[in-house]
Amino acid sequence: MDDMTMIPQVEAPMGPRPRTSGLAIASLILGLLALPSCGATGLVGLILGVVALSMISTSAEPLGGRGAAIWGIVLSAVGMVLSVVLVLSAILMPALVAARGQARSVVMMSQGKQLALAMLIYADDHDGRLPDPKTWPNEIDAYAVNQAFDNQGRMVWAMNEALGAVRTGEIADPARTVLLFAVGPGAAAAGGPELLADQPPTRYGYVVVFVDGHVERVLYRDALDRLIWDPSGEAGGSGSVQY
Repeated sequence: MDDMTMIPQVEAPMGPRPRTSGLAIASLILGLLALPSCGATGLVGLILGVVALSMISTSAEPLGGRGAAIWGIVLSAVGMVLSVVLVLSAILMPALVAARGQARSVVMMSQGKQLALAMLIYADDHDGRLPDPKTWPNEIDAYAVNQAFDNQGRMVWAMNEALGAVRTGEIADPARTVLLFAVGPGAAAAGGPELLADQPPTRYGYVVVFVDGHVERVLYRDALDRLIWDPSGEAGGSGSVQY
């Protein structure tokens, strides 16, 4: 009989698997919910994740769930940041839209003032007569940078067609008689109040230029109806902001 006898190897029984931290699991779940809920569960998930990591590190017996706790912290933090961004966007967006509308109105008023100045200089050089309403954008090219068009070449200003071939000295009330007015892109180069939209293009009203060169934001539609379009008409109306 051989002295060397094979002794079977017996594997040591595996110990019980470490218990997974319930706080870590809860943190992960709340972190996952923080994204669709815009951070509503983020703070609780973040706190539970931090507590779970602390307990796992200091536990006398093996305690699992470290990865779940870390992911819970990360997802909760992302959800909280997202919620802050969304809240700030909701607060700032109306202000940004209002500021943009205000800026557009100011730019339009500045353009109108420059166009009016060019038209009045043109009139001085042409026996007091204003440009032809149908071709006025081309006729004032020599007097100012023409801003009657947008960046796509569409008309954004129209001239009061009733002033064609009229001398400025023949206009009864230059301060209340419409010379130019802002219109939607692509409108006709000349016309009357029919070219104006039923509602102002912005909350800051319609932009109207008068024969004396000043510009107003007319806030209300009924005020438009009281403006002078005929050079021999009477002044009237209110509800505008002068520039």
